[in-house]
Amino acid sequence: MLLQQQQQQGGLTAPAAVPAVPATQVDAATDGEAQPLAVSAASPEQVATSLELLAAEALSLEQSTAAASYYLPLYDQKQCAAAVAALRAAIEGARSALAPRRRFAFGSKKVSKVRGEEVSAAAQAAPAQAAVSAVAVAAADTAAAAAASSASTAPAADADGGASTSGSAGDAVDAPAALAVSEQDRALVARGRGLMGLVGAEVVLRAEELEEGGAGGAAGGDFVLLGLTRCRVVLLGRLRALRLAGLRGCSVVAGPITGAVFADDVRGCSLSLAAYQVRVHRTHASDLFLRVRSKPIIEHSSGVRVAPWAAAVAREERLEALMQSQKLGEADDTGSWQQVDDFGWIKATQSPNWCVMPEAARPREPAQVPERVWERAAAPPPAPADRAAGAAGAGRGGEADADADEI
Repeated sequence: MLLQQQQQQGGLTAPAAVPAVPATQVDAATDGEAQPLAVSAASPEQVATSLELLAAEALSLEQSTAAASYYLPLYDQKQCAAAVAALRAAIEGARSALAPRRRFAFGSKKVSKVRGEEVSAAAQAAPAQAAVSAVAVAAADTAAAAAASSASTAPAADADGGASTSGSAGDAVDAPAALAVSEQDRALVARGRGLMGLVGAEVVLRAEELEEGGAGGAAGGDFVLLGLTRCRVVLLGRLRALRLAGLRGCSVVAGPITGAVFADDVRGCSLSLAAYQVRVHRTHASDLFLRVRSKPIIEHSSGVRVAPWAAAVAREERLEALMQSQKLGEADDTGSWQQVDDFGWIKATQSPNWCVMPEAARPREPAQVPERVWERAAAPPPAPADRAAGAAGAGRGGEADADADEI
């Protein structure tokens, strides 16, 4: 109302027109300077690309701020975080204004009408195309079978330079495993804390060797078994951890292990393990004789049977004393060996990938502990100087005895 009265009285004048700036002056003012691309002249793809680049730069700044938080004062950390947050908010605001997301809306689909003769022609052509596809698949299968047959019958050169053929090349148990051995595992094998690549070997290590071979002179330590085929390994001694990978048709007896046992890519094996924890990955057609303090875990496995430790290893007083000292004795067995968790089976029903081994399938008599396990290392021979000193002492003793007899 007040505005209308002022206009009627003539007290309010019209705003002065803004003078136009000639284009030549604008060109002269901006000559030699890089001007940003006008948004109106940019395509939606260019705008989206620019926004993505800005978002990537903001993310890089945020990561750099997080990395520098180790040495930046608390005040500077807050300032940097606030600056990055403001930058991200500005980018999101520009995204909403320049490249907003499309709102969801129901659209009407156009239904194309197909004539009856076109449907009949397509129906007649479908059997012919299916027949051609079937012929192509059959030809591919035949070629693959021929290649596999030629590969299995091809002679392989042995260590002596001759040729040998394997009749069980298709057997998964005899097929060697493709291993990716880490530098840490190679270092363990190099210093006698592991076995790798053996075939048909029988290895029984003394408890004293296992306990004295820990890193830094500590009791126990890590041990690895890698790429073994048809081997029998006995590791009855204190260990901290045991890793099995690429085993084929092997028998392993190990314990007590005060940490975890990790088994990966194991086929057709018998594993007798006394450990705090057992984790099994990609293991098939294998038997586990366990004494554990927690539930065993399997994943991506099938055909796994579990049974108690006592079903495979005979009771031995020295071994039982060693087990009890590490809280893995008979009194510590709570039956966790049969409470298997299958991470690949989330249903409430019994997993088809494992079962408790029936009594009839268990060994009739458990295996005896080899006596070599309890052997002690022989004392090193004395040095030449020590032997000379001992001989001199023995000579003096003989002369003293002669004097005494004479007296």
